[in-house]
Amino acid sequence: LITDGDERLSAAKIDDVIRVLKNSNIKVFAFGIAEQKVITKVIDRLAKETGGKTYLPRTRDETSAAVKELAVEMRKK
Repeated sequence: LITDGDERLSAAKIDDVIRVLKNSNIKVFAFGIAEQKVITKVIDRLAKETGGKTYLPRTRDETSAAVKELAVEMRKK
């Protein structure tokens, strides 16, 4: 998931989304990217409750490292 974290009137409730993700064994790995500040409340919860992780890279090097880490995570079962 790539996002700025801003909630924009979603039709689905976060609890319902998390339930579907968990029931489907889907982990959320969220990349928070924004010009200002990334709003992490929802993406942190999605990642934590599904067994994923939130990445908040600010530089090219941090982004590269996060992508490499995500690639390793995606290879795990």
